[in-house]
Amino acid sequence: MRMPNNVKAQGVVRRYLDSLNKTSKYEILGFSHFHPIYSSYEDDPNYEKFLRDSLKIDSIRKHYKPFVRAWIIYVNYKGLDDFGNFGEHDYQCALNKDLTKCVAGIEIDHIKYK
Repeated sequence: MRMPNNVKAQGVVRRYLDSLNKTSKYEILGFSHFHPIYSSYEDDPNYEKFLRDSLKIDSIRKHYKPFVRAWIIYVNYKGLDDFGNFGEHDYQCALNKDLTKCVAGIEIDHIKYK
């Protein structure tokens, strides 16, 4: 049975938080806003090449099939942040497309979880 993507993402974020804290020294208060980041027709290798040719650009737009480039998930937790400050933190975590690694964790202002 396949594990749901949001469960995989939460596991990746836990490993990221483990790297900031000793595993028993933080408490996850919640996850939210898990979503993919898709590629765009502008990522097509031919887009720049045919930028001045409106017919070819229209064709690229029409036939381009977006794919997942990365994932985003937000986490609220109590523990240490990137700078060793203890407290309650909200992070936006960027995960790779395979949901195996947290590429970046960025502390953000408090967000609503409901």
